[in-house]
Amino acid sequence: MVSPQSVSQSASQSHSSASPASLTARSNSPLQSRILRTAAAAICLVTFAPERTDAGSTDQVYSVDIPATTQQLNYGAPGSNPQAATFDIQVPQFDPALGTLTGVEFELWHKSQVIYKYESLDDTGYDHPVYLHGTSDRLTVTLPSSGHTVASSFETLPSASPMAPAADGHLDLGDIALTHRMSMNPNPVTGRSTGSDTLDTFTGAGLATLSITANSVFELDSRSFFFVYTAAITTGGTLQVRYHYDPAPRR
Repeated sequence: MVSPQSVSQSASQSHSSASPASLTARSNSPLQSRILRTAAAAICLVTFAPERTDAGSTDQVYSVDIPATTQQLNYGAPGSNPQAATFDIQVPQFDPALGTLTGVEFELWHKSQVIYKYESLDDTGYDHPVYLHGTSDRLTVTLPSSGHTVASSFETLPSASPMAPAADGHLDLGDIALTHRMSMNPNPVTGRSTGSDTLDTFTGAGLATLSITANSVFELDSRSFFFVYTAAITTGGTLQVRYHYDPAPRR
């Protein structure tokens, strides 16, 4: 029976038999030398390789709701009656610490609704055909600093030919009313600008101001001029601003 002490002595003798000279000889074998040289070369390449920097364009996107505005025409006569409303919206500017702004892209979604109410003033007792045509709504986005248009959308109202009842003696515009939605395009109107005025306007640490103009034209005709009408177009939408830029080099 082998004692634990003899096992310990045997293991100690086996370990000590590998002298420092024999270990040195093994490490200096041709294969081991090639491996060491290859590893050293790889370390040099990693140490002296240039640092990679991100190149090319990237983007940053902001979406802003265009508040709904109502353009009202009260007691208009047959014919063309243009209306206009102008207001401003603001979007965050591009932070120049991120890089260099190279272009600004705009996507404009346009939504409109029109309501007509009209009443005859003729007391002859006959109904009067009414013709709605040419009613339109244009939504335009411009830069206030230069007046440059960056996006513009145009929508038209489908024509209609309702009958306006004869006069009832009360001018309350309660006899007939029509409600229409403008012919909506599911795709936005797009525009892109790389001009210096645009890049300057949208670069900074604050807000960029855009001017919104809604131009609406109410146009109504009839075989009789003995009536008046009111009309209202509610205009709104969404504007998406996309910044294209080259990232700043990494340090």
